[in-house]
Amino acid sequence: MPMDDLKIDGTNLLNHLDGTQRKSIGMIRDAVKKIWAIETPKIIHDYTDHGIDHCDRIENYAIEILKSNECNFLSRDEIYILLCGIYFHDIGMQCDVIKYPAIRQIAESEFGAKLDSDFSSSSSSRFDIDDQKLIRENHHLLSAAWIKYAYQSGDTTIGPAIRTIPGHLISDVIDICKFHSKLAISDCSLSSPLDENLRRQFIAALLRFSDELDIDANRILPETLLNFRLPPENVVIWWIHNRITLRFASRNSITIKIRLNPADDVEYGQLIHRLFIVEFQTKNRQVLAILRHEGINLTISSDSSTVSDPFAEELPKYIAQQLKDIKFQLDKKK
Repeated sequence: MPMDDLKIDGTNLLNHLDGTQRKSIGMIRDAVKKIWAIETPKIIHDYTDHGIDHCDRIENYAIEILKSNECNFLSRDEIYILLCGIYFHDIGMQCDVIKYPAIRQIAESEFGAKLDSDFSSSSSSRFDIDDQKLIRENHHLLSAAWIKYAYQSGDTTIGPAIRTIPGHLISDVIDICKFHSKLAISDCSLSSPLDENLRRQFIAALLRFSDELDIDANRILPETLLNFRLPPENVVIWWIHNRITLRFASRNSITIKIRLNPADDVEYGQLIHRLFIVEFQTKNRQVLAILRHEGINLTISSDSSTVSDPFAEELPKYIAQQLKDIKFQLDKKK
């Protein structure tokens, strides 16, 4: 274990950094706040929070993951690039590929993004639905491309802040953002090419799983689901997430509970368990294996389940119908 490895036992990763690193993260946080500010045009519409509140929740989950195990030592550089990744991993969702074609070019030619569109819109907030979907599906690669472009050019909102990242760490920040979603985490290199003690894949896995854990009722307000017209396929996911309680139940176990009205639990409980709990376990199997390899032996508890609660309101009819449609499609595949 390197001499500067620090035990994570507090509530704020920033406290473990030196003064220069703390100043850099402060500038990065301020720049990312501007990207997600209320008054800023939003490229992706009808989607859950990916701004600073989301970043803060991810940091809290990362701390909980590290605190829950004995092997919770990180070097200052590992903590630093983890925080960079926490703030930068979703900025690709706010990337205007028309205004910044160079970012799109890097994402496509260097990182393998599939942005097969002519991309036409009169403003940053008026991309059509298909183009929004393309940007969202490639956001991890656009985030990585934006970091590289901003570091090389000093341009865009994040330019000055990103140039506070030491040059020998910028490729690590790019990669952990690139591998925070969709890509096979096993393809991320085990260590930094410039520092074999810096565990790049481990930090990418820690960021990815912390991001995956942000699925509970804090993610979206129920009033949003009730008062606004949103894409039905998104609403089903968000409505169920609003019923999720996620707890670190013991030293190395996470329990997921989903509250359902008794009638809904009888009718849809097995399906919801399959779609949200079993799928969560399957999706994160490889990430959890990487964490285990580094001594973080986390599991999704077998106690994870739907819970029949007489005080839970019934699922709205349009949510129930979406679940029936999903069940019908799954039964057809049997």
